[in-house]
Amino acid sequence: MVRELTEKKKVAFERLRELGVKIEELEHFYDFSIPHDLRDPRYIEIGFLLAQLNDDQEYPKGYSILCDLDSKIYSRITEPGPVHFRESYPDFLLYRVYKKK
Repeated sequence: MVRELTEKKKVAFERLRELGVKIEELEHFYDFSIPHDLRDPRYIEIGFLLAQLNDDQEYPKGYSILCDLDSKIYSRITEPGPVHFRESYPDFLLYRVYKKK
């Protein structure tokens, strides 16, 4: 969950936009549309920047696994992490980051 936009988060948002991510702010969440046609290094940086948006979890303790693949390294926490995969469209992937209430 994202509380307020700190300087770190503002920079992450701006860099995400530079990398081709469309960010839409709605009342309770942000939607991040990530194009399918980006080159691999951009996807790696986008994943890193999305991870910077979480204030609630320490790494590696309390790490929120984003995919369904089980891990022997991390304990899966029961509460959801900040980044949620929503849908795949022909031109982009849609991720959602919820705001704190």
